[in-house]
Amino acid sequence: MKTAGSKERGGHVRYGVLAAMVAALGGYMFGFEMALIAGPLIFIQSYFALTSQQVGFLVASLPIGAILGAALAGTCSDYWGRRKVLVFSAILFAVSSLACALPRTVTELMAGRFLAGVGVGAVSILSPMYIAEIAPATIRGRLVVLNQLALVIGILCAYIIPYLFSEAGEDNWRYMFAVGLLPSLLFLVAMTGVPESPRWLANKGRPEEAFAILARIAGEQHARSELTEIETAIAQEEGAFRELFRPGLRLAVLIGLVMPFIDQTTGINVIVFYAPTIFQQAGQSDPIALLGAVAVGLMNLVGTIIGMLVIDRLGRKPLAYIGLSGMCLSLILLGFVFQSENTAGMLIGGLMVSFIAFYSISLGCVVLLLAAEIFPNKIRGRAMSVSLVSLWIWCTVVPMTFPLLSEAITIARSFWIYAAMCIFAWIFIWQVVPETKDKTLEQIESFWRSKGRQAKMEA
Repeated sequence: MKTAGSKERGGHVRYGVLAAMVAALGGYMFGFEMALIAGPLIFIQSYFALTSQQVGFLVASLPIGAILGAALAGTCSDYWGRRKVLVFSAILFAVSSLACALPRTVTELMAGRFLAGVGVGAVSILSPMYIAEIAPATIRGRLVVLNQLALVIGILCAYIIPYLFSEAGEDNWRYMFAVGLLPSLLFLVAMTGVPESPRWLANKGRPEEAFAILARIAGEQHARSELTEIETAIAQEEGAFRELFRPGLRLAVLIGLVMPFIDQTTGINVIVFYAPTIFQQAGQSDPIALLGAVAVGLMNLVGTIIGMLVIDRLGRKPLAYIGLSGMCLSLILLGFVFQSENTAGMLIGGLMVSFIAFYSISLGCVVLLLAAEIFPNKIRGRAMSVSLVSLWIWCTVVPMTFPLLSEAITIARSFWIYAAMCIFAWIFIWQVVPETKDKTLEQIESFWRSKGRQAKMEA
């Protein structure tokens, strides 16, 4: 005998899963564009005779653009809808791929990477937000982490492509960037076939359209119940940005700001952006350095798959504890290896792979998921913009300063600083972050309202 739940899983829910898979292509472009600089960088440095400072600015040009994209995307998506802004982001990716393949100067290349960054900043907010708003609560974690899975597949492809083109001559780096045009066009075409977010539609006074989408995902009975819950939550919201600073939601804002800070200052994008360069510093040849980066990307993929499978069973916080502990140990050992000058490629590669494995099952899955879950419906776009602007500010600062930091205090001490941030992150999540496993977005919102009432009573 089939239960209602089994009917949903076997039938209607597939529509939501397919829409989530299309939106996750934004995650793929996020990872692909972000990591693509790592391979070309070892050729661009000699092609343009770059200084350490220029290398830092080139690497940072994408996250600087992402700050702008993240700042604008939330407000634009609250006004025009999630889907339309995702379509525009796909157009930006296609244009930037051509711009990065054809520059005459490093300044023009930085401009192309900045343009890609605007798209990356937008999808870093909108892909997980769209998925969270269209997914049933029981599988929301897995579907939002599907975006992270696509992201790490994008990172892996961004490592494989430079390896394949490494022997293609002096202009090999141009071909590496040009390949990005293909997934950009796929993302653009696929996004035209998905529905708008039902929660955005309900918020805009279009409940019939919202109900039709929810019914296709979970059946009419569940859709009526969920739409009522959504409309009740919306009625209790002001929709004003100042709502974020009322008692209760202040803690959500704090989490939304600190989690991206934690994500970046534990060193993830130092490894993602500079993996081939770090292998070079360990004495490896260019092809071997690029192949080592591929190994890092493969482990990132494997770890994300594991995280995706267990996040709705174990919960967000237990995964974070496990991952941060392993990341901290890996970074400490990396520091000791570089301090001892025993720069054996296999040992360094093993520790980098270990760091990526622990990151990908934990923060890699948890940070964007929490950002998509913890804010109220009416202002989710703008609130996620605040959170993701924080992410991209730190994503700019940490990779941009790594070449100068490693020159000033050695690469070993740089890794130990990131290890200390892992300890801070463990304590913050333990003390401050609530568990959101198995809760609907409206139940999470209700939790913050109860926190606000409690704070008023204690005042």
